[in-house]
Amino acid sequence: YGQGSCILPRYKGKLDVLLGRSHRASTLTPAMVANNNVSIAAFGSKLVIAYRKADTHFASPLARIIVATASSQDLDTWDVIWEHHTGKDDLRETLLFEMQGHLFLYYARLA
Repeated sequence: YGQGSCILPRYKGKLDVLLGRSHRASTLTPAMVANNNVSIAAFGSKLVIAYRKADTHFASPLARIIVATASSQDLDTWDVIWEHHTGKDDLRETLLFEMQGHLFLYYARLA
């Protein structure tokens, strides 16, 4: 990701809560309508998102974890860089965080 940093414009208003514009990061898959358990982190010059994609919000062996990246300048274009599924376990509760220059992804695997 190079040496650049992810720069988002600083809010200068008086509101305590800021509701931003919606952007779709998940892919549209007719049989996999539940996109949830979202985590996002800035890493280098990119935004990285991890989320659960499944056929239902409830436990499902079809669940998979998707990781995608986007530039902070183009939040409408997300590139899937990693996908994981076991075909037998429910996967959920993604957590992305950066520590000492490394990006970590944690998730729960429920058998």
